[in-house]
Amino acid sequence: MGKRFRDMNSLHNVTVIRHAESLYNVAQRRALNTIHEVMHNEDINVKFDLNLVDCGISPEGEEQSKRAAEQLKDQKIRIVFTSPLRRCLQTTRIIFDNHPDKPRVVVLPALKEILSSSCDIGSDIKALELEYPDYDFRGFESYEIPSLWYLYEIQREEHTSAVTRALKEKFPTEDLTADIVAPVVTQYLKSMYPEAVETQKDINARVLRAKDYLRKQPEFEEEGKAVVVAHSRFLEAFTASGFEEENGAPIGARWLKNAEVYDLSLIHI
Repeated sequence: MGKRFRDMNSLHNVTVIRHAESLYNVAQRRALNTIHEVMHNEDINVKFDLNLVDCGISPEGEEQSKRAAEQLKDQKIRIVFTSPLRRCLQTTRIIFDNHPDKPRVVVLPALKEILSSSCDIGSDIKALELEYPDYDFRGFESYEIPSLWYLYEIQREEHTSAVTRALKEKFPTEDLTADIVAPVVTQYLKSMYPEAVETQKDINARVLRAKDYLRKQPEFEEEGKAVVVAHSRFLEAFTASGFEEENGAPIGARWLKNAEVYDLSLIHI
């Protein structure tokens, strides 16, 4: 039996958007010689390619984002929450930087994708703050090592501890910048494959934590839409009506296409 969410007296409406097509999406399709999105059985060389660490969106992704901007231009948008990964930040910028409402953009680390590939390894937050000076990055202030923000967001602390320990042993006197961290994290992910550092139940727990945070934001009491820009696996759990108890598989979930705009209500377990 699966565990479904209870309806609540007060539900908050939210619009979710998956990031536009990324360079990682393109590389996987080319490696497997397909025109379709690669959802399973990915090419391993692409999966752990250091050239795709926190990669951005493709030219087609830019066009997808422009079409989403056109779709939302006449809708009242009060706030946008986005994943810190570059493919989401770029999607957010194209869709909302010229929106008539000039919505506040909050960069929320809990919205990151499952950490399974090089593209899921984040950039240095300080560098991103310079690239996106109008975005709110205050959610990153508590991290001991800012360049490891995406590891602090996973549910199982033993993986964060293992990578942090390896980095400190290898680079005891150096600042752990993103370019130093990425190869070590990539090798750790590769050594664990096909096991992942996050399970479906881990993602579900992070999704519920993110939903709880979103509900508490004052903007949800105001007129207009709140928007979440995130990733396929995260949004699959985010849109679910419940989870299977045994393995955490999402029930009634939606797999969004790149740059797809989808409306739903936040509901509790």
